[in-house]
Amino acid sequence: MAQKSICLTANFTTKPGKEQQVKEILLSLIQPSLQEPGCLNYTLHQHEDEPTQFMFYENWQSEETLAEHSKSQHVLAMRNKLDGLLAADVVLKKWHKC
Repeated sequence: MAQKSICLTANFTTKPGKEQQVKEILLSLIQPSLQEPGCLNYTLHQHEDEPTQFMFYENWQSEETLAEHSKSQHVLAMRNKLDGLLAADVVLKKWHKC
């Protein structure tokens, strides 16, 4: 059975006034994530009307490659850097292609 690719959306809500700081932290994840085995795409979006809202749209070759990403050094460092800057927990949703 072939492995299924997986899509992940990760939604971040910043505290007011912390948008630029969070944006810079999140942008710093893109290049190292794109270099990881199994990363098909990794893009950051900011809501047009609500600038405190950010979303990563990611596609991974498999559940295994996504799991490895979540343990990567740059993701672990990001979690520490975001401490105190977010207004809510990060919301992760996994999607499978139909």
